[in-house]
Amino acid sequence: MSVPNVRIPPVAIVLVAGAFMWLTSRPVPALAFVIPVQNFIAIALALAGTVVAILGVTSFVRAGTAVNPLSPDAASSLVTSGVLD
Repeated sequence: MSVPNVRIPPVAIVLVAGAFMWLTSRPVPALAFVIPVQNFIAIALALAGTVVAILGVTSFVRAGTAVNPLSPDAASSLVTSGVLD
């Protein structure tokens, strides 16, 4: 069995998943609920995710290897430490 050589960028996957979540929330507003500080929580989670992503890229740069997951042949080393190491 052959494996198709389809490479989808991770950012595209995140955008499509986000669009599906938004679209599925539109038809069922009765299931929505309000948290008093939901905007603060959303911003804090977005900032935390951004910091983790930046620290991950920094780990790859420090190791001198490729960051792009679509070009594994360009990787020169395997990063096995965490973002805070």
